[in-house]
Amino acid sequence: MAVSESGRSRKRRAYELILLFGAVSLLGDLIYESGRSILGPYLQTLGASAVVVGVIAGIGEFVGYGLRFAFGYLAQRTRYYWGFTLWGYALIAAIPLAGWASAWETVAVLFVLERLGKALRTPARDTILSYATAPVGRGWGFALHEAVDQIGAVIGPLLFAWLLSHKADYAGVLRWTAIPLALLLLFLWIARRHSPQPQRYENSEEQEGKQPYPAFFWWYLAFAFWSAIGFVQYPLIAYHAEQHQLLSPAWIAGLYAIAMGADSLAALLFGKWYDRFSIRILWGMPLLTAMIAIGAFQENFAALVGAALVWGMAMALHETVLRAFIADAIHPQRRAFAYGIFNTVYGIGWLIGGTAIGWLYSYQPGSIPLIVGVLQLLSLGCWMQLWRSLRRTSRLQGKA
Repeated sequence: MAVSESGRSRKRRAYELILLFGAVSLLGDLIYESGRSILGPYLQTLGASAVVVGVIAGIGEFVGYGLRFAFGYLAQRTRYYWGFTLWGYALIAAIPLAGWASAWETVAVLFVLERLGKALRTPARDTILSYATAPVGRGWGFALHEAVDQIGAVIGPLLFAWLLSHKADYAGVLRWTAIPLALLLLFLWIARRHSPQPQRYENSEEQEGKQPYPAFFWWYLAFAFWSAIGFVQYPLIAYHAEQHQLLSPAWIAGLYAIAMGADSLAALLFGKWYDRFSIRILWGMPLLTAMIAIGAFQENFAALVGAALVWGMAMALHETVLRAFIADAIHPQRRAFAYGIFNTVYGIGWLIGGTAIGWLYSYQPGSIPLIVGVLQLLSLGCWMQLWRSLRRTSRLQGKA
């Protein structure tokens, strides 16, 4: 269908596409975020150690982020945005299949395969969304998508918690996710029919003067890298809760739902703030990340809940503002590859951080807050250099 040239119609259809993608992501999160919420204890029941859980989480995030470099480049060269998006979402089928696995190695391979799908679809999907957010505001558009997305991340773990409290096991609840997978593919087909040429939502001629990869982009990558290394991943938090019997299996999933609720609400707020203040709001991300490490590994229920809430707020910044800034800073014709470069660096940080913090948890758990604090000081230093670079070059024309 052609997109109307009138501003009002273009904005309405852009909102429709964002919400359709929100529904797709809602169902996707209902599946894979639910699986992620029980990955740590599920692997533990199959005989995996804390180090193994940390390594698997790190490898999964590295695959999910690191390979976006290649897929972003291919999406940019082919302009086959919808194809990459469709095939990437189809690989979410690995999650229900994990319910039939009998060994932790098989579960690990399937969870990594789902992350491969994430790598395949994300640069293309975010590029489509970057076009759709142009008429409605970058921060608000990405925040609206993230907020709808996280409804699934709340409903899924709560449903898992209810099923687990009624005698279902981890494998059984994973098998159930085949139903929302079918709905996800239906909504994705509708979105494709709605906007086969999403580039028409954005007038790229307005941005022709922008360099593809300006100098401040590299400071931005460094900031994201150090932030990711020090970011404690939820599977390890869940592992800690199971190991010290701080929560029942049902409440481990329930706590993840609470964290995702915090993510959803915070995303809307941060999205509005970004449209008003730009990356000024990112200075708080290192502080939130350090706070997670302080509370996550205490043998205290209140500290665990507080860490989960802060974890959700920090994720909102990662998933909303980090994506919106790239859409603002990079020319549309180079944007898919820029997302790929960014996510490769980001994924390397997740791999190093997941592995290192998993190892520290097994052998030197008391050192985690200190080491994470140092890493976040490095992150803050990169943010300050990024801010100075933006002020010198004035690249964002009123955003900086």
